[in-house]
Amino acid sequence: MEVTAAPGTEWAGDSPFFLVIEPDERENGNVGIDLDRSGWIADNAELMRKPGTWLLYHKQTGRPLFCVIVEDGDQPYFTKRHVGNLMAGTEIVAYGIGKKNRDGSMTRLWLLPNGLVCGGEDVEAIAARMLG
Repeated sequence: MEVTAAPGTEWAGDSPFFLVIEPDERENGNVGIDLDRSGWIADNAELMRKPGTWLLYHKQTGRPLFCVIVEDGDQPYFTKRHVGNLMAGTEIVAYGIGKKNRDGSMTRLWLLPNGLVCGGEDVEAIAARMLG
């Protein structure tokens, strides 16, 4: 199944992912967010710290890849990590979601270009190994 953007719109940019935020209080349902559209954070500011569930979906397959439960006081986020080898002129981009928990600890999930999933800060070492 291929996921398409809402009627009358198209996916922006090259990112293979979109974000779905499902607030615990679902009076208006969930919200799908194209992460390549500028201003997506400001446009959804009221959802950024609300308790709920953040899901990172693959645009082409429509499948969710990651899920983070956001509790009161958590600071969730979507991010890209660029790891490069300047001498070789190569770079890997890892995509991730995570949160800073209210106790200050971090939760991080990453997807590397070869489909490998890792957590925490391991992404830096693994991506560097992939680059050689």
